[in-house]
Amino acid sequence: MKRGSVGQRVGDKGEDAFRRFGSRMGLLPNKVEKDYGTDFLCLVETTPDRAGSADIKGDLIGAFVRATSGRRPRITVSRSDAGHLLECVYPMCVVMVHRPDEPEESIYFRFLDASFMQKLTEFLNSSTKTLTIVSADLLPDRKSVV
Repeated sequence: MKRGSVGQRVGDKGEDAFRRFGSRMGLLPNKVEKDYGTDFLCLVETTPDRAGSADIKGDLIGAFVRATSGRRPRITVSRSDAGHLLECVYPMCVVMVHRPDEPEESIYFRFLDASFMQKLTEFLNSSTKTLTIVSADLLPDRKSVV
């Protein structure tokens, strides 16, 4: 009999939460079929007009989405994850979905700005195998409690 792990369920629910978050933020999240680091590629939608129609811009944003159900909101980034984030030629956003209790969830995010890229570079220049990112490293989505 095939079984699903707790980690798989947390990850699936995290991706679903990101889809809702992205939609609320004016993004059209598209799951990358072959996930090698970028989980979603998002098209950008303009604010709908009075008739409810919105333009889809040519902009593209990548999302690196990780979900956690631990007591403290934190995720782990591997060396290959950090290298991938730094190599992306499109804007990248790191997203943490924290699901400590059902059905509540909190979403934290941060685009790769100069400071965050420096943190990832310093990690890659060290001998450390993983980098822990905590909620304080990211920005909270104040509208994320469902």
